[in-house]
Parts: sequence; C-alpha cells; structure tokens
Amino acid sequence: MADFTVDATANRKKRSSNFSDVEKAAIREGFVGCGDLLGKKIANKVGGNTKVQQDNAWMKITQAVNAVGRAFRTVDEVKEKHRKMVSCAKAVVAKENANARQTGGGKPMPIPDDTTLAIIQDMKGTPAFSGIPGSSASESAIATACPEATGTAPSEHANSMDLDLSATESDSTKPGQAQPVKSTHSGPSYPDIATAASGELEAKWKWSILKDTWTDCHMFNFPSRSIHGKMRKLSSSWLTDHPWLRYSISTDALFCAPCFVFGRKDAKEKTFISTPVKDWSNLAKYVKRHELAESNHHNVTAMAEHFLDIQSGKMEPITSSVSDSHRRLVEQNRHILRKIIEVIVLCGKQNIAIRGNTEERSNFLAILHSKAADDPILAQHLNVPENRRATYTSPDIQNELICLCAEQIQIEIVQACNDAVCFALIADESTDKSTKEQVSVCLRFVQRGSGSQQFRVREDFLGFVQASRTTGEVLAELLLTSLENHGIEVDKMRSQAYDGAANMSGKHRGVQARIRQRVPSALYVHCRAHCLNLAVMHSSKDPCIRSVMTTVQEVGFAFDYSAKRLNFFVDELAADQDAQEKLKKRTKLRTLCETRWTSRADALSTFKSAYSVVVHALEQLQEDGDDKAGQHLASIMKFDFIIGLVVAEHVMQSTVPLSYLLQAVDCDLLEATRESQTLIRQFQNERADPNVWEALFQSAKDIAAEFEIEPSMPRLAQRQRNRANPPANDPQQYWQRALYFPFLDHLCQELSDRLIVAEERFRAQYLIPSKLNLCTDGMVDLIFAGYSVDLPQGNQSFHNEVRRWKARWQLMDENDKPSTLCETVASTNPDLYKGVYTVLTILLTMPASSATAERSFSVMRRVKTYLRSTMRTERMTGLALMHVYRDVNIDIDQVVSKFAGIAVNRQDEPQKDPFNLLGFDALTGSPSRTWSMFEVACSSGEADLDDIEGTETKVDIREDTKDMPFCDMFANSCTKEPSSTGKRKAGPNVEFKTKSKIIHHYELCDISSNVLNRKPRTLKEVQTTYYVEATAAKKSEKKFFDAATTVLTLLSEKYL
Repeated sequence: MADFTVDATANRKKRSSNFSDVEKAAIREGFVGCGDLLGKKIANKVGGNTKVQQDNAWMKITQAVNAVGRAFRTVDEVKEKHRKMVSCAKAVVAKENANARQTGGGKPMPIPDDTTLAIIQDMKGTPAFSGIPGSSASESAIATACPEATGTAPSEHANSMDLDLSATESDSTKPGQAQPVKSTHSGPSYPDIATAASGELEAKWKWSILKDTWTDCHMFNFPSRSIHGKMRKLSSSWLTDHPWLRYSISTDALFCAPCFVFGRKDAKEKTFISTPVKDWSNLAKYVKRHELAESNHHNVTAMAEHFLDIQSGKMEPITSSVSDSHRRLVEQNRHILRKIIEVIVLCGKQNIAIRGNTEERSNFLAILHSKAADDPILAQHLNVPENRRATYTSPDIQNELICLCAEQIQIEIVQACNDAVCFALIADESTDKSTKEQVSVCLRFVQRGSGSQQFRVREDFLGFVQASRTTGEVLAELLLTSLENHGIEVDKMRSQAYDGAANMSGKHRGVQARIRQRVPSALYVHCRAHCLNLAVMHSSKDPCIRSVMTTVQEVGFAFDYSAKRLNFFVDELAADQDAQEKLKKRTKLRTLCETRWTSRADALSTFKSAYSVVVHALEQLQEDGDDKAGQHLASIMKFDFIIGLVVAEHVMQSTVPLSYLLQAVDCDLLEATRESQTLIRQFQNERADPNVWEALFQSAKDIAAEFEIEPSMPRLAQRQRNRANPPANDPQQYWQRALYFPFLDHLCQELSDRLIVAEERFRAQYLIPSKLNLCTDGMVDLIFAGYSVDLPQGNQSFHNEVRRWKARWQLMDENDKPSTLCETVASTNPDLYKGVYTVLTILLTMPASSATAERSFSVMRRVKTYLRSTMRTERMTGLALMHVYRDVNIDIDQVVSKFAGIAVNRQDEPQKDPFNLLGFDALTGSPSRTWSMFEVACSSGEADLDDIEGTETKVDIREDTKDMPFCDMFANSCTKEPSSTGKRKAGPNVEFKTKSKIIHHYELCDISSNVLNRKPRTLKEVQTTYYVEATAAKKSEKKFFDAATTVLTLLSEKYL
C-alpha cells in the first residue's frame, strides 16, 4: 500500500535518526487514543477492524508526530519506532522477571524513562504483555521501584511471585510418562479440532471453531509429558495471547483455527494445520514462524473474518454483496431482454420473418427500434456499439430465446399428456423447402378438467424432427427418442396413426411394427382421411371420369399460370352475373391436388359453375391466335365431358362432409365408421332412386343446350375393349349404365374396404348407454380380453363394475342416455367406474386421422419459405409452435430466468460482454467463480501476486471507494507503470510490487455459503477475450481491461 504523506515536505529539516521525547510521547498518546483499533495485530483478530482503518489511524498518528517534531517522519518510521518502544517495555519486564528468578528478589532494577513506564502501564493485562513469563511480578517490581509512575504503593510481598511458566517440571513423575491430573474444567467450548473429518466441513462447525473462545482455559489442568527429558505441559497463556490457537484434548496438541479451516491442505508449511504442535519447548519458535509477514496465515485469517461476518449477518455473501449499481444493471438488462423476447414472440405468432437480407434491415430490429422510441433504456442499449457490450440480438441468441418460448408450450403439452390415462402418437413426414426430410410429431389424449363433467380431446403438435433416412427402423428410433427427450411416458402409448406408406404401415419392418415391439398395446390406425382420399382416387380411374379430371386440370392450369388467359377469363366473368353468384366471389379456377382431400370437389364445382365463362374465354383466346385454347375448347365442347363433369361433381360433393369430419380433433373411430356407413348407404339409395339420375342427366342437357351440344353416346360395337359398351336404347340409359352405376359401385366398394374396418377394441362401443342392451356377459369377456393390459382388477371385478354400470343407466330416461363415445366419457365418473372409464378413454384416444400432422406441414411451408430456406429444424419448430398456439400466453419472465440460467452455465462460447471478464452475469446478478477469486484477493485492500516477468501493476482499493460498483472501483484505482524499456510488453503478464500470496480461491464456496457452477475462464479464453475487447475500448476502459485481464490470467495460471 502506498505511504501516507503530508503537505509541505520541502520545508522540513533533514530527517533525524532519533526521536525526541516529545515525538515519542505523541506516538504513545496517539496509540492510546486509537484504543481497540491498534491494540491487537490484525492477524490475531478473527472478527476485528480492517487493515484500511488501521492504516488511516497510523496516518493520523504520523501527522501528529510531524506537527510537534522538527524532522519529517513517514508512516513506516512511526510504526517502527512504536514497535521498538513496545519491545523496550517488554524487555524491561522480562529483565526484571529474570533478575527476580536468579536472586530471589535481586537488586533494584534501573528506573526506565517515563515513556517506557507509561507504555507498561497502558499495556498491562493486554495479550501483548500477558505472554511474557512473570509479567505480573515484573509490574509489581516496577511499581515498587517507581510508585509515582504506576500509581501504586510498594507491596511487602513484591518479590513473592507466582510464576506461570510455559513449561513446568515435576519430579514426582517418571520421564516419558504423562502426569495424570484431574481438571477443574471440562475443556474448551469449541469442538475438538483433531476429530474433524478430512472432507467438506459444515458451516456450523467452522463457526464454532473460529468464533468460540476458551475464556477459562487457566482453570484447566493440562496434562504433563516428557519432552527432551523434562516433564512439560502447555501454559494457558499461549491460548490467551494467541486467539487463533485451538487446543485439542484428544491429541494434547495445538492447531491454527483459520489455517485448519481455510488453509491449503497441500501447503508446504504444515505446522498448526495437518501437523499439530506438541513440542512445548519449541512452541515460541513455531508461533513466531507462523506469524511471519510472508506467511499465508494472514491471508487465511482475512478469509476467516470474511466468513464470520457473513455468518453473523454483518456482511452479505459475495453472491449477494454486489453493489446497488450492479443490481440496477441486472434489472436494466432483464428489462431489455423482456422487450427483445416480446418482439420475438410477436414475430413468431404472426409468422413475421425475423431476419432480413442483412441484420440491420431485419424485421426484428425494425420492430425493436420502434419499441425503443418510447423506451429510453432500450434505446440506450441499442445505440451502444456492438463491440462494447452484448446486445442479445444476434441470431444465436434469437435461436435460444425461440427455443425457450417453444419449450414453455411443449412442457404444458407433455405434462397434460403424462397426466392422461393414455395417449396416441400421430406422425407424418414431408420435405421442407431446403429438401430436408422433416417428421412431424403429434399427440392425442383425453384431458379431464377439475370437475367430473369437464373434459376435452386434444391433438397437439409437439415439434419437427429432422430424419437422416426414411426407413422404418430409423423413423421408429427417431420417434421414440423424440418422445423420451420431451419427457413423454412412452409406455402409456395405446395407439399410433400414420398414412399408408410402406415404411410407416409395414407389418414386419414398418414404423408401427417396430414401435409395437417396444409397446405391444400401441395399435396401428391407418389414417381414415387418407383412406377416403385413396377410395376417391381409385374410383376415379374409370376412363370417362379420369378424362374429365385430366381436362379440368389442364384447363385450370392454362388459366392459372398465364396472365393473358386469366385476364380474358376475368373479363368474361365480369359480364356473366349468374356465374359470379355461383362462384361466390371467386375469380379463378381451382386446380386439382392429389394430397389435398377436398380439392377435387372444389375444382369440379368451380369448373361446372364457370363452364360458360370458360367456353367464351377460350373462344376469345382462339380468335386471338392461341392454339392451346382451341384444343382445350374442343375437349370441353363434348357431351361425354359434360355428363362426366356433372356426375363426378355430384359424387365428390357428397364426400366433402365426411372428409371434414375425419379431420376434426374430437372425431373418434366409432363416429368415423358410422359416418362412412352413412355415406355408403346414401350412395346405394341414390343408385336405386331413378329420380336422382334423371336430375343429373337433365342438368347435363341444360349445360349442353346453351352451346347447342346434343346428348349423344358412342357407337355400339360387337366387340369393344377400350371403352364401356353396354346395350342401351338412348343416351340417358347408356350413360347411366356406362358411367353412373360403375362409378358409384366402385366408390362404395372402396369405402367399405378402407373405412369399414372391424377392430377388436370396437367392442367397447357396447358400453355406451344407448347400446347396453347388446352388452352380454360374453361381450364383456371379449371387451376385457381386448383391454386386459389396462384392467388390473381382474375379469370378475370388471363384470361387477359393468353390472353396476348397466344399473345406473336403467334408472334414466332413454332420451337422456348418451349415444356417442365422447358424451359417454364426459358423463363417466373415473372414481366410481374406473375400468369402464379406462376402456372408453382408450377407445376415444385412438385417432381417426393424422390430419394434425398434415396441418403442421402447412405451417412448415408458411414458416420455412424460399427466402427463409436456411432455417434449422430447432428454430423452425419454435416458430411453428408459437404460430400454431397463437392463443397461448408465453411467460416472458420465465423465459428470461431460464435464459439467465443458460447464460451462467454456458461453458464453451466466448463472452461478448467485456464486464464478464470479471465474471459478472448481467442477468442474474450472480458473480462467477473467477469474479469471486478476484474479490477475495482484493478484500484486504490489495491484490498482490508473486513476481512474473512483465510490466508492473499494483491495484489499491481504498476505503472511500467501497460502495462503488466493483468493476468501476477496480478501474478507477488501478495504476499502470511502464517497464524499464519504456514500452508496454505484449501479453497480459505483469509483476506486482508486494510479494504476498493470493488467497486460495477454492475455499470461496465455503466463505460465501454458495456453490457456483460456472466454469472459470482459462488462460487462452482470457487472453482472447481481452485482445478482442480491449482493442476497441476507450483509453479509460483499456486501463480496466489491462488490470482485470492481468489478475484473471494469473489466477488461471496458478490455480486452474
């Protein structure tokens, strides 16, 4: 620490080597005036004053001495003179003691000077004098020789001194044998330090060892034993004079409490730590060596003070003692991060592209700057250059925040799924815009609310998973791993729904077969919506229907992808009021799509409604020289096209309600099967009803009559292989037999084969109250056999429960009984009818289609467009979840807290924030371990390390800066001195002036009672971050970077 000086030193005389009596008196009076502050060594105090306060006191004493003396004295000279004065007083007392022992009283000692007598009187009874053997007798002798100095009268027993020697002899005990004595006191109040475990010590035990003192140790009879041929025992004065000593009864030895608790166990000097002192004859030598200035004892004692202050509440732990300024910084950063997350959530929910061609022109920063117009904190943050601090707007940070927002949604879905009785897995695969195979993972389960009547069927999108290959083995492992990673209880899976692709539905090597090897009760359900689409596709392979579909597709493409043709179509549509009403404000033809289930009906209906507009537009285009228009016009101006269009449109429109029903979330397999049977029955009834066909044929004749097209039929032949050739008397009968009947028959057969599938679990439908009359005992046995895995109560108990279930509904009116599976589950009490509820819930959980996965692919194509094709799967999943669940409120504060936890534990990426060089976490307010190492190193006022080649830097933290933010205090108080060559050397290595050991940082967790998980920075990380950040920093900040990097580098080299 720098010397304290006074002004006007040039007017002083040349320094004198001797102090005058007036100066010595000023030193003595100043020391007495400071009282307890300078009464003891700081190394001997566990909970006393700081070194900075003592330095200030010595500075005041030095000023007082310089005020009365003629020569200028420094603080070090005054300290040294006081030490010599005290030593002189001690020598007088010790000499009198020796004289009294040799002569039995001896001749009178020379009368010391007044200052020495005053010091003896002042320090009588203090630890500094209590350790001198015979000190009380010496004071009596001095009082006898000079009563006016001590203020006491001579005593007639002045020479009868009861000496308390540090080692006593006993002739009654044999050498080498300890003297058995009966103690008048039970022992010290603190625990036996020798019995402490070698591992981690508890804070309560440390507190007792460091804080508790043995006040009545003089009443304890210490055991005697032979040491170097003489019987010796410990004197209680050693424990009184050196409060850091702790006596162990079990080993009859002395330990140093601070060094034992906080010292390094592998230190070179092991005395008083792992090697207790038992040699009472050399105890003085051991104590003197332990208290040397270069000993680590002083640093460890400071750590003990720090620990006791924290435990007693006088001082906050390091993790919470960050200054108020830094706490405000934490709140400010969390406020900024909340605004950033709000923008990300807004963009995600509204599907707004976050990034742009450049980061500066991105929608994200544009919205953020718009919010900053009314937020000065955010505006100040965004205006700071990026090379000076972290802005939390980089794509990597965006990805982390997007994933955290998505994680909130996923956690709620997973918790609800695990709380349900069972769940079904819905999955599908598709290729994204960057030609990567993406697998959509969805879940279906029944969620029951707080009340017995509250429940709903949920189908939730969980996320996308990128697949390296599309084989059944790879996809099955991918799906199971994804479910486990999200925390789903896979053993609760009772169904799985996919499309009919071979890699998904294969009986032996498909995904469903491999998953059933893991969960045998997870039955496979072929998506009923896909089945309906396949039925329509296969039935449309009739030559006439296929020709109609092809023509409609070609004409639709011709108008859709040509602006010239579309303009002609729009002009003709504007002139036809009837067509406008039929098209319902549509201005374009619809095209067919094999994977869009209702597109066929829409395309045929639109074309039929706009038939006249299409014909007139093609005629205008033909006159304008469009050759393709003439070909299209010739294709549609035939009666076989018109009758095929009318029949196909009518049949396809009948399938649309069923298609919408199968895509509904609350649709179950029973309802899907029932409605499929209804559609088949409708087609059979229409086939048998001649009025339906007459109406269809008349509609075709009306359309043809507008353009003078006569109803006709192909020429009949004796032998025909390429087209239908049924016998007929007129065109109406021909097209009924050649087109209408075959199309309906084929479609009904396809629907029956694909949609009306008998499942073993369907027997549970007889538990629905409206069908209980069909639920016989034999049927109950079959139901139990199909669900035995989930009915642990046994067959007989299930029969009894079903009987009670029947009795319940017999008491109700027929009109009040539930008739559907959803209504039945909603009205079932799971506590009273656990088996019935489980069976019906499993049946309800089985999905009717995989439409939820198909809808997720629609979201994927909206999120990952051509301009956003470089997006990774994790980011796409997060944005898709926020877009799908737009109504879900995301807890911004929870996202900030999780992000702060990730930032604290981030191990590998380099720090962007320059203040993180000192381990600041700008979000949580918690310092890292590296920060704690540096703070403890500087806790006593200086951060001094061993000599290392380089420039010289000294850090001095003064008392008047203790309330400043630590990083500012460090920057303001560090000084830089050039090397001998006048140039700053490359690299952060430095040399510190004072050569004291740094406090060992591994004990910090015990001091602060907080285990920090952050990994300290390595030398390479510190150097890299320093050079990147310090280059762009200002001059004032560069000084801070130099000193901070220096300390952290040396700490990394020495202790990591």
